[in-house]
Formats: sequence, structure tokens, C-alpha cells
Amino acid sequence: MKEIGSIAMDKNLYNEIVRYISELTLQRFYYLNLADDIANSILVSFMQSSTSTDPYEHTKDYIKSVFPKAVEDVFSYYQKLTLQYCLTKTKDHSVSEDISQEAIRQLLSSKNNPTLKINISPPIA
Repeated sequence: MKEIGSIAMDKNLYNEIVRYISELTLQRFYYLNLADDIANSILVSFMQSSTSTDPYEHTKDYIKSVFPKAVEDVFSYYQKLTLQYCLTKTKDHSVSEDISQEAIRQLLSSKNNPTLKINISPPIA
């Protein structure tokens, strides 16, 4: 089994990483506040990586390289939460999947759209 190394991180490096991730997140998702969740995902990955002995050396390059995967992981997590919530409201797995996928699709495409309209009420029988 491979041993996972870790990187020591001081407060300045931590603050710089979070600031840079927030900047990248704001550029892509202007109307959504995803920076905290994306930062947590990247920080865990960064702390576990053993790519360099100097954590300051390639920090921005590393963040840029893992940013898309972190966004994907965060949205996957949101989709699971949305599906669970929809299931409690609709009691129909197929409808809940459709609603949760549409909600995530709208979030992903919300870069220039401050208003999202998603109706999660079950259909009237």
C-alpha cells in the first residue's frame, strides 16, 4: 500500500491558495458561491500530494491542474444531495433524477444568469 505523504502549510500559503481558488471560482461561477467547497476539495488534494518538497514552488500550476476535477467533484456531491432532497419530495426516483440533473445543468450554465428557476414540486395528479 502506498504511503501518503503530506505537505506542511503555513498560514500565508493557506491564505494564498484560498484566495487563488476563490478568484478562479468567481471567474467561472460569478453568481454562485462555490469557493469554499472547491477550496476544501483542492486543499485536501494539495495537502496529500507529495509532488514537491517546496509547497510554494508550483502552487498555482497545481491548483489550475486540479481545479476542473474539484469542480466536478463538488457538483457530483451537489447532484447527490439534490437527488436525495427530490426523492423526499417526489417519492419517484426517475422524476427526482431528472430534476436533480436539470438543477445541476442550470448551475453549471449559470455563469451569466443570476436567476435560476427550478420547480421541484411534484406534478399534480
